[in-house]
Amino acid sequence: MIVNPTPITAATFNGFWITNVQFILGTGKPGILQADLLPYDGQHLLATGGKRVSEVKLVQKATTDAPIAAMLTALNAEITRLSGNADAFNILTVSAPDPAKPVSIAVLWQAIGDKKSASYVIKDAYALAATDPQFAGVFSSTMAAIAGLAGLIVA
Repeated sequence: MIVNPTPITAATFNGFWITNVQFILGTGKPGILQADLLPYDGQHLLATGGKRVSEVKLVQKATTDAPIAAMLTALNAEITRLSGNADAFNILTVSAPDPAKPVSIAVLWQAIGDKKSASYVIKDAYALAATDPQFAGVFSSTMAAIAGLAGLIVA
């Protein structure tokens, strides 16, 4: 055995980072929420030991699960406020693959009948949260709800 004079000390990965979230809500369909979380030490992500949230029948669950209902209601209201589009969104994706990069959010409305498809993008959710306390509250509560669905406690 060769003794390393400067051994590597591992950080404590005592948190989780939500790397991506996807809401898929179709008209008259049950809806899906998927999210991936990776262990996080405040600086680095650990590639293993992650958690996955997969909630199917999300819209139906919202009628019986108060936290899910509150999350979806607040999310829809905030997207309406920011985008000016009063229709319920079909797809919302949060992408945060690296804590050192901006967190982006993309919202899609699919074409139905005579309505055209539309989209709305937030390129940097943290920059928006720094200037818009209402968005910050909804963003934080949504991520906390997702962490709760993963069985985690938000400190």
